[in-house]
Amino acid sequence: MSRTAKVVAFSTTPKMAAEIDRFAAREGRTRSEFLREAVRAYQAQSEAAASLVAEAPAIYAPAPLSPPSLPGLARVLGARREIASLCAGAGVSRLWVFGSAVRDDFDPACSDFDFLVDFLTDAPRKPWLGELTELQDALALVLDGPVDLGEANAIGNPYVRAAVDADKVLVYEHA
Repeated sequence: MSRTAKVVAFSTTPKMAAEIDRFAAREGRTRSEFLREAVRAYQAQSEAAASLVAEAPAIYAPAPLSPPSLPGLARVLGARREIASLCAGAGVSRLWVFGSAVRDDFDPACSDFDFLVDFLTDAPRKPWLGELTELQDALALVLDGPVDLGEANAIGNPYVRAAVDADKVLVYEHA
């Protein structure tokens, strides 16, 4: 049986290429074997994340996440009605939580809640990003903890975008 191979090329920084090579060498694999396995793992994770659990309209968490073992996410989901009300009043299109709040390294004593927001295109905008700071302050009150809030379209660095996209969880979506 003949084997057919296709060449897939991508560009990356020398630092990232060296990191890929280090990971592959540590596991005793070639770069190609390592990347194939990484793609398979990503595909399996994406398929698992596609299965969403809807607690209420427009409130989602990926099925593999278990809020009791993730205290940050549990607090966010516990406040979902208040958060939905804030978002509706602020003209929010979508709100995501990401960072330690959706991972097991969240520490209630010192961690903050990281959110990304998309506003509706016709939502009223205030001077000096007033709508952003008001929503940030309101979320901090509801969650009883510090909140970092940024607009999703403001992330220009593709590496930062990929890191955020890897663990963000949709909390609110305008109906």
